[in-house]
Amino acid sequence: MKLFAAILLLALTATGCVTRSQADAMAKKAFLEGQNAALRQQQLEQNPVVTVVGAVQNPQVPWVAGMTLAQAIASTSRQSGVERILAKLHTAPLGAP
Repeated sequence: MKLFAAILLLALTATGCVTRSQADAMAKKAFLEGQNAALRQQQLEQNPVVTVVGAVQNPQVPWVAGMTLAQAIASTSRQSGVERILAKLHTAPLGAP
């Protein structure tokens, strides 16, 4: 019975416990990931790009005023045999500085 209690106690202490330093490290990692995501979003808003999903050599093309979807797709250097391509335009919201 004492052996069972010792094993149970060891199992409980070894699993599910997070030390303060581990919790701090996880919180810092989550904060930095969120910060990096925000910086990437700000960069997209300042430098709008057209992202083309598919078998292309250049998946992101800088957006310029007056660019058509056909021009964006043509500038991605599609690989031969590609029939379907999905393009998504990332621009800053209207009224953004």
